Amino acid sequence: MQQAQEFLAAGAPVDGMGVQSHLSGSPQGGLLLNRLDRIATAGLPIFVTELDYANADANVRAQVLEDALLAYFRYAYIYTEL
Repeated sequence: MQQAQEFLAAGAPVDGMGVQSHLSGSPQGGLLLNRLDRIATAGLPIFVTELDYANADANVRAQVLEDALLAYFRYAYIYTEL
């Protein structure tokens, strides 16, 4: 966020911020939203550019990815179109 704000202050064209989500362990939805809140302080659109979760159990993997996608699409600053 600081770097984006520094770029903007210097007059650099910054159109948005990309978020990579390489999840592991037991991802917590609250932590994900807290991090999005911090990124949103830059005042720029947020784009999810990568999302993956490593787990041998396909059902667990599907549930975690679904939860993450639902959180992202509900978040006000996430842009779903270019």
